[in-house]
Amino acid sequence: MHLWILYGTTLFVALAVCILAIRVQISCIYTRQHKEDLLEVYVRVLGMKVFELKAPIMELNLSNQTFSFTEEERNLGKEQVKKKKWSFSTIKKFIQKSREWLRHFPKFKHRAEAFLRKVTVTSFTWHTELGTGDAARTAQLAGMLWGVKGFLLGWVTHRLNWQAHNELAVHPHFQAMGFAVSFSCIASFRLGHVIYTGLLIALGYRSRKKNSNQTANAQAL
Repeated sequence: MHLWILYGTTLFVALAVCILAIRVQISCIYTRQHKEDLLEVYVRVLGMKVFELKAPIMELNLSNQTFSFTEEERNLGKEQVKKKKWSFSTIKKFIQKSREWLRHFPKFKHRAEAFLRKVTVTSFTWHTELGTGDAARTAQLAGMLWGVKGFLLGWVTHRLNWQAHNELAVHPHFQAMGFAVSFSCIASFRLGHVIYTGLLIALGYRSRKKNSNQTANAQAL
């Protein structure tokens, strides 16, 4: 009897370790060509595609200050087409709520930074083509864009487990007008790191909420 319990416990622990060690891979591709945007996101687990998202980035309506996009979502073989509309006021409220939440839960930033250090980036490509029709102006913008790309890349490489060979390029067109972007990135992380970080955040939030309630009750008395 005790032997079966030992076998069962060993099997359960081994299975749990295997599940926590599973690596989740996320591929993100964004292209803009001739005023058309397309964002593609793929999630793979054990080499199998479990989630797929394809969405034009934006259809801007300045009259009512909204933008909408139609996305094709495929989750474990089930395909859905959704059209979403966001307003600038909704985005502003979301940013304000996020800042308030971060202010009330300061440890979230440290938890997030610890998790990001576990995220491995294996591929990174960012190509940009631009032209204004004016050679001097185009050269100036190209130089500024190189600076922005270098700053952003330096910022993320110090916060993630960066193993990618960076492919950055800026192609100025001095005699033509236009703008095009091609961006792709592949990152992965272990399922156990997500679960561990989520538990720490949930426990920290619950503890802080409990302390806040106790403080409020004490002040009421």
